Amino acid sequence: MIPNAIYTVDFNKFVKQLLITFLRKAKTLALVRAVIKPLITGYTVFETFKTRQIYITGHNAQITLFQQALNDGFDATQRRIYIANAVIEDTEHYYDPEYGEPLFFYDDGDGDPQYFLDRSTFNQTGGNFSVNVPVAMEEADPTDKLLFETALKAEIERYKIFGTTYTIKYYA
Repeated sequence: MIPNAIYTVDFNKFVKQLLITFLRKAKTLALVRAVIKPLITGYTVFETFKTRQIYITGHNAQITLFQQALNDGFDATQRRIYIANAVIEDTEHYYDPEYGEPLFFYDDGDGDPQYFLDRSTFNQTGGNFSVNVPVAMEEADPTDKLLFETALKAEIERYKIFGTTYTIKYYA
């Protein structure tokens, strides 16, 4: 990790060090500080961006870190948002009516049996995981609800593994 001292700049000290000693008067220092004010503003924006990016890189799709990021962003005090994995039931097998033994279907090139999944028992949620949000956080106004869910989805998309699907559920 890069130490923070690399990015730390004291602009008052910087201005004094760059000026020749006989020019270090109050009016000259004030003028130079006024000239570099946009640089200080840009530096402040950079510091905010850097802090946010360090936070983002410290979180990933692991459920505990994922939940922590969502709760930090949307429910920092009560931390009620949680993630639940999809419920996966057993696969459905076809049986030979004469012998009562399971039938397996094979691909031409592979020796692995093919299983058939009943979508009604495989995944009740419609996604690989569900993000459970308390009903108390659900907005009454449709516009506010859309804004909240859009922000929540953006945060979920940032951390989730590519290709996984999810649903947002409200619980009481």
